[in-house]
Amino acid sequence: MQKNPSKKYRPFPPVALPDRQWPDRVLTRAPIWCSVDLRDGNQALAVPMNVSQKLELFQTLVKIGFREVITAEKIGKLSIVGVGMKSHTGVAGKLFETLAKEGVNISMISTSEIKISVVIDLAKAEQAVKAVHAAFIGN
Repeated sequence: MQKNPSKKYRPFPPVALPDRQWPDRVLTRAPIWCSVDLRDGNQALAVPMNVSQKLELFQTLVKIGFREVITAEKIGKLSIVGVGMKSHTGVAGKLFETLAKEGVNISMISTSEIKISVVIDLAKAEQAVKAVHAAFIGN
């Protein structure tokens, strides 16, 4: 492992979008927060982490500058999946708009070419699933 893993990559070049703030910001130090699931967040990994690997990840996060770890209980994960997402625009917008109309707050977003997952309050999970199903599939 590198002595300072935060120096492994060059900063991504800014994206010039004058009407937005985030694309042209460059990270120069560890972010204030980062969503990392150290419990069972291995679903996306080809080879799941064992306990010692999770501990190493946690120690690395601390080493590169994270100073606080917050845990959350009673959360749910809602995912929409499909290879067609790659070629269809507006899927994420439709998901986020649907959840907003239902008053469902998104705590975390994870994406890939074929999937969008959101972490939400478990108390609103059933409501969210029904609304998203209706928005994408119909009643």
